Amino acid sequence: MIIDKKNLGQIYHRSVLTVLIVISVFGVFVFHSQGFLSFEKVREIYEGNNATEDLKKSNIVSSIKNEANKNQIREAYKIMVDFEKALTGEKNISKSDLKFIDFKKSLKKTSGILYELISLPYLTSIYVVLKNKANDLHLFFDSNNWKTLVRLSARLNAELSTSNLERNEISSFKKTQSLENILNASFSKMIEVTNSSSLPQEKKDLIISRFNVFKTEMDMLRKYNGQMVELFLALGELEKKFQDWNKTSALNVSLNKIKFETRSKYLFYSLIGLIFLMILFLSLDLYLNKYFVKNDQKI
Repeated sequence: MIIDKKNLGQIYHRSVLTVLIVISVFGVFVFHSQGFLSFEKVREIYEGNNATEDLKKSNIVSSIKNEANKNQIREAYKIMVDFEKALTGEKNISKSDLKFIDFKKSLKKTSGILYELISLPYLTSIYVVLKNKANDLHLFFDSNNWKTLVRLSARLNAELSTSNLERNEISSFKKTQSLENILNASFSKMIEVTNSSSLPQEKKDLIISRFNVFKTEMDMLRKYNGQMVELFLALGELEKKFQDWNKTSALNVSLNKIKFETRSKYLFYSLIGLIFLMILFLSLDLYLNKYFVKNDQKI
């Protein structure tokens, strides 16, 4: 069977076009199935990295610690709530990551402690009531001319006054702990003095009963300080879980970027190969045209 020049050219061009289409379709299918040609996947890789960096820069634990150390618990809780909202709304975080799950549990625990703390009355309210009651106690001792108790209660009033309670200048958790220790020591000393005095028992009972009026505020202060100790322990655990999760999160993002860059190389080499194949087909086409032109000239 003899194939003329025209038919051979048509067969050749159709074959080349078919081969190029098959190679292109196959390439698109392979790279798309791997996620390389998925714009959503590419966006996820780089936005995931940005999200991780933003979370690292948030310094969530340090921010909460700073506010807690200043007894600004409501500000600390607000920071926690804002962070939890940002974390929940972040779609590029792997929620099944075990390190992330541990971090979330620790975050929930810390958030719970903060919520309990803000459920307590304001510290300034507790302090003002304590100061007023301490002043009443001092006046009571003074009116009865119990000099030792007057001196001890005056010292307690002086300690409370240095806190500048009305202006909310209890500026650190250490001062709050110190105040609780001062109150406990003062009451213990006054009770000791009362019990060892020569006063009638009914007078002693009256004095002891005056200390009971401090019970509510003292319980609140004790609970506050106890919860604060729990908070700082929880924050220490949270910081560790946060760092562990950050490491795995950053590693996952890095691995995804490495895979992406590797596939980029494959695509680059594939394009070079396709260009080379097209040049080869073009060269063959020129050669065939030249061959047929020579044959026509001989005829």
